[in-house]
Amino acid sequence: MNSLKIVAEYSVINGSFSIITLDLLPKNLPPRRNLAYCFSTTAENMADFLHKAIGALSLDDEEPLVLPDSPQYRVFDENEKSLLGRLLNPECQSMERMIDYMPTAWRVQGRVRGIALSRDRFQFVFQREEDLATVLKDRPWSYNHWAMVLERWSSFPPENFLQNMSLWIRIRHIPADFFTVKTMFRLASEIGEVEEIAYDPEVSHTKDYIRAQVIFDTTKPLKATRKLSTPGKVVTIEFEYEKIHKRCFHCLRLTHEKIRCPMLRKGAQTERRVLLDPVEEVEKAQSKRIATGDKHLDVDHDWDESTVHQFYKGPLPKWYSDQALERDSKKYYVVPESELHDNDWLQLLMEVAFFYKADRCLDAYLPLELNKVVVETLEDYTTEAREKLKADNEIFYITY
Repeated sequence: MNSLKIVAEYSVINGSFSIITLDLLPKNLPPRRNLAYCFSTTAENMADFLHKAIGALSLDDEEPLVLPDSPQYRVFDENEKSLLGRLLNPECQSMERMIDYMPTAWRVQGRVRGIALSRDRFQFVFQREEDLATVLKDRPWSYNHWAMVLERWSSFPPENFLQNMSLWIRIRHIPADFFTVKTMFRLASEIGEVEEIAYDPEVSHTKDYIRAQVIFDTTKPLKATRKLSTPGKVVTIEFEYEKIHKRCFHCLRLTHEKIRCPMLRKGAQTERRVLLDPVEEVEKAQSKRIATGDKHLDVDHDWDESTVHQFYKGPLPKWYSDQALERDSKKYYVVPESELHDNDWLQLLMEVAFFYKADRCLDAYLPLELNKVVVETLEDYTTEAREKLKADNEIFYITY
């Protein structure tokens, strides 16, 4: 008696089967040379049979489950005071930590609870209507420097629910001859559906930009600039985005980092781009410096070491204890968590310092999250300690 185990795997992509045949007979029996041959002659028929059998099956054949229309199965009242949201970059945004952190950022601790609905979707249920309204008014919000979409719960959400977000943008370099509300509206329309232009032509305007509120489609990239044709020349209009900290610096989308940009990967496959080895580039620069005899070829000529105070030179001490930081609050400034998100350059500073010491093995550590930042300066600021962040020279102590 022949004993066989047949493993059949159907590929949806190419519509074919991969079949593996295993002989389950004891190994001490005489080899059966005709076993694989006999099966191979029927493999095609078996594949056809399995293909037809799978094609006859359908998930739609099963009736959908219907739950009773009862408060025991459905949430009614709580949803009226709740927000639904979506993390735009869940690779860099921990759902669990976000739900723990946001009530603190919103200053509603104890008056709201979060619910993780999926890997990127969540809900916050508020006790007070005024808290919910304040959170909506101060959008957009972000976690770990990446934006999230927030909308009020709706019993009948639109098809693109949690796809669009409300943004305030800044428009710069509008020519004087075109400084009108119509021009501002048209330029803001390049970013999204315009809700408001913060400009009154009847009063003085003191900012070097125009603010506009738009509804932005998060499936699209941001725009950094837009060419505007005017009589005699072409002007470059610049766009800035308030409260948007991180984005892909290649395609300008809000959903991934540059290192994971699908457009870069696609370009690497189609154009066969060669990524330069940083060590190789340094060696090339050193060889070029030696060959030209220029000792300062890759040095900033404006840098003057003598202008740096001795306070900022030499080895750095270890991390200070919480007691030491509290005793000398004028010397040290412990950056609060809210300011870590407002000053996105701190994240960049931490990444640069880490990557410098990581010996180019970066993928295993991404994404990095700031934990705590302490700033130390030579000067003692008697007004506000937070001004240390704006000092000309400073020492940063960072945990991540």
